[in-house]
Amino acid sequence: MRSLPRLALGLVYLHFGLTKWFVGVSPVEALATTAISEFGLGLTERHIVLGLALWETAAGLLLLWGRFRRGAAALVLAHLLGTFTTFVVVPELVLGEATFALTLEGQYVAKNLVLAAVAWSLWSEPTTTAKRGVDAQRPVDREPVEPEPLGAGSSGAGTSDSSGAGTSSSTCF
Repeated sequence: MRSLPRLALGLVYLHFGLTKWFVGVSPVEALATTAISEFGLGLTERHIVLGLALWETAAGLLLLWGRFRRGAAALVLAHLLGTFTTFVVVPELVLGEATFALTLEGQYVAKNLVLAAVAWSLWSEPTTTAKRGVDAQRPVDREPVEPEPLGAGSSGAGTSDSSGAGTSSSTCF
């Protein structure tokens, strides 16, 4: 169940990215190109959309793949931070006329708070040593314990040591 948010976010981002590879398919092309053009980077509308397509597709694929989770989360967080700039650079497109009202585009951007929360949780999820292929249960400073050969000391009733005292094969607490 821990991978469900990662997979859901990956599918959403893959969808966002794939729609931008085709001219006129993404419903937010106009909003994105208008907002990014305000920064005066000299990019054409098509370059802006293709850059977003590459960014979002890469983030989606990385999230679905499950590797480089923190890198994928960083891509998503950086992208979402950029989407919130629309409230500053083109407020007329995202803010309605009434106080606290949002346009449809504004609601589209505001829902990114939920995506950002998921991405942040993926970013801040601890990376365990077990995920990196190290046995996290075994202390590093100890030698590995070799298993006893089958049948050695397993008579069931107990065994005797060199002093003749019996030892139990089970421990009671």
